[in-house]
Amino acid sequence: MERNGYAFDIYTLPNGAAAVLCSIPTEKREPYLAYFYGVLVHFALDATCHGYIDEKMMRSGISHAEIEAEWDRKLMVMDGYNPIAHRLTDHIHSTKENAGVIQTFFPAVDAEQVKKATKER
Repeated sequence: MERNGYAFDIYTLPNGAAAVLCSIPTEKREPYLAYFYGVLVHFALDATCHGYIDEKMMRSGISHAEIEAEWDRKLMVMDGYNPIAHRLTDHIHSTKENAGVIQTFFPAVDAEQVKKATKER
């Protein structure tokens, strides 16, 4: 993943996640688990859906991004949202605290880089 010039390879995250999670005291682990579970869900969706998307790309000539955007639009309509006005990133809060949680999983970058990479547009 690259945001604002910073690369974060979420697919390498599971390799060291157990060590990171075990290093956090149990009573403070919730935000770290929330981030990790989000990455796992993202990975599961990618692993499940990308074969379908690749097949649709080959048949239609439509880009990967266009297919995902159309799928997002369909889900928003099904859930009663206006796809023109609904912001897909409202759940991402670019705070110092959240950046610190994410940075724990990516020691090659600092929390300020993570905060900049997750900054809401």
